[in-house]
Parts: sequence; structure tokens; C-alpha cells
Amino acid sequence: MVYPVLSGFYPDAKPVISSKLMTYSFITGIYAPYTIEANYNKLDIVGKIEKICENIFNVYNNVTTDGLNTLENQYEDLKSHVKKDILSKEEVVFLVARESDLRWYRQYYKKEIDAGNEVYVICMAYFYKDYDGALINPEYEIEKMPEEIRALGYNEFDMELHYPKRVYTLDAYEDFNPVWSIQPDYYCSNLINKAEKIIYITPFKLEEFSKESYRAYFNMASYCNMPGVCNADEVIVQSENMRNLYVEKLSEFAGENTRCIWEEKIKVNEFTANEKNPKKRVTDKKLLMIHVGISTFSQYGTKMTDKLMRIYEILKENGNQIEYVWSVSPIVKESLKGINEKVYNEFLHVDKMLKEGQFRGEVIKEDEYGMVCDGYYGDSSTYVQQFRNVNKPVMILNPNI
Repeated sequence: MVYPVLSGFYPDAKPVISSKLMTYSFITGIYAPYTIEANYNKLDIVGKIEKICENIFNVYNNVTTDGLNTLENQYEDLKSHVKKDILSKEEVVFLVARESDLRWYRQYYKKEIDAGNEVYVICMAYFYKDYDGALINPEYEIEKMPEEIRALGYNEFDMELHYPKRVYTLDAYEDFNPVWSIQPDYYCSNLINKAEKIIYITPFKLEEFSKESYRAYFNMASYCNMPGVCNADEVIVQSENMRNLYVEKLSEFAGENTRCIWEEKIKVNEFTANEKNPKKRVTDKKLLMIHVGISTFSQYGTKMTDKLMRIYEILKENGNQIEYVWSVSPIVKESLKGINEKVYNEFLHVDKMLKEGQFRGEVIKEDEYGMVCDGYYGDSSTYVQQFRNVNKPVMILNPNI
């Protein structure tokens, strides 16, 4: 019977992400009143279990050869689906703080999807650090995540409840990073008992070097001898050469008797091992990166804006030899307005001038500044390590000079 009063548009039901958990509870579908939509369990295990139970009951009441054959066929069908959709399917988690993190996972994400695993992308909050190391100005980029990956917020996924087979992370520093931090709950040291395996992928590319390159090898301590590297079950680096350097550096750090641990733990990225990484040139002039954050403004006030103005004049005078990329931490503008209005207004003026005079060529990706630019000048930011990693000069800005 058709009821005209019920006619109209009905959206298609959508499959749920956690269909495996629904299957455990024999739930075939749910209705979400907050989103006003129906969601169904994309695994058909529940229906197959119901059918086999019904036939067991029928065979019990009236045993026939046909009934037994049907039951045997249904049993084999159910067994194969349980193995394929539940026992063989693994839960895998990729942890991201920024939308730009996704590029380092791309091939491994595809590999896990192609394997038929339940893959979750969890978006964490991240924080900048005040001068005393306190976490301030939380940032949360869940809205920036591509719709096709269906990223979940950190409060939508219980790591302990799921206990995933593998967790991929890009954070090695934990609380050792002086500039920023992800949520401490997602430090490798805090995930040890929440997942079967933690995999750290290095979120940067370096120019290859040898142990004889004293400065580059010495600087490895600032990204190699870190808590995330030590606490992860597997560490993925860019090449066989870099793997050997990691093993050597970590053996020196933790003791020669630990070498066998690093030999087993450090792996080569199967997708980038044979990639060539030539030095990019985007200008014939020397290219300098200048970056400032909120801590220097908080500490020095108008001294800092005066310093930036002097820097601008020097760069303008030498424009025939040098170009620059101007970079400002996103929290500077917002924070300064509430801290010191005079400094805020002076910053707006010098920021405008530096933006107008900066390099206008090819857009440089955030993680490629160290490879593209010839040197760094500014605060002690995360960019410093990019330049140290490739053996390029780093100059820390001092407003008192």
C-alpha cells in the first residue's frame, strides 16, 4: 500500500565506519537523530549467522540430506566471510595534526586501504609553546582534512577500546620540541599500551651525507636521539644510507650493546628508497628564509619591531644579491593584539613592508624551505632543524644587536 503523506525525498543510507564493532554486537543498522540519517552495517556477517541458525533449527526438527547439505554450504560460506571480514581485517590508525601531514602517509595509507583493512585517520590538536614551555594557543585542523579520507576527531576514537594493529605517527620529539607539541596523549611513550605496533615515519627528506660529514652527523642527535624514535616499534627512514646512519647514531647514544635493537627497528621507506632528491633552485640570487614567532615579540616588544625594520632596510639595500621568504607564526597577529597594542600596530606596519618585498617566485612547500633556501634567520623554530639537517647556515635573531 502506498501512503502519499509519506512521499518525498529520502536520502540513501550510509555505511558506518565501525562496522566491525557493530558486527560484534549483531547490529545491522542505526539511526542518528543528530545528523537525521540512517546508517547501515556494510558487513553481511549478521545476516549469514541468522540464516545458518535458522537452518540448524530446521534440520534439528526435520533431518534431511538436502538440509544437511544446505547447512554445510552455509557453514563454509560463513566461515570464509568471518575470516575475510573479521579475522583477517586489521584496524590501522594514521595520526595527523595538520593537513600537510597527510603527504608523508600517502603511499602507506593506500597500501593499508588496498589490503582491505579498517583504516582510521585521527586528527589531533596541536599547541604552540610559551617561553616557559607551557602549551598555549591550541590549533585543530579537522575542518581542513580532505572529505574523502573521512578523518575522525581525537574525541571520536577510543584508542584503548580499539587497540589497533598498527598506529602510524610523524612525531618523534614528544615534549622535547621547544616550539610546539601534539597532544601528549598521542606521544609514542603514551601509545605503547594502546596499540600492537607503533610506526614512526620521518616527516622530512634530507640530502644524503656520510658519517664523515661532521656537522650533519653531529646534528642527527636533534632528530634521531628522540623519544619517539626510541619508543616506536618501527622507524621508517628515506634510504639505506640513512638507515645505517640512524643505527650508528643510536648505538652511540644508547650503547653498542643496543645495536641489534636498532638494526631490527630501523627500516627503509619502501616507496621512496630509490627517489632522487636534487637540490631545487628557484632564483639565481641567494635566498634567505626569515621566520619569527610570538615568544620573541613577548620578550622584547618594540625592540623586536625595530629590529625587523632594520632587517628590511638591509635586505632592500642588497636586493640585487639576495632575496628572502618572510614567514610569521600564525598566532603572532592574534596574540599581539591582546598583549601590547603598540607592538601590534608596529608589527602590522613592518609585516606589510616585508611581505611586499619578499620573493615572488615559485611557492615553496613548508617542509622544503631547508632544501630550497640558502640560509635561515629568525627565532629558534622548527624550521631551524630543516636547515641543520642539510648543513646550511642558521642565524638566530637577537633584537639586542
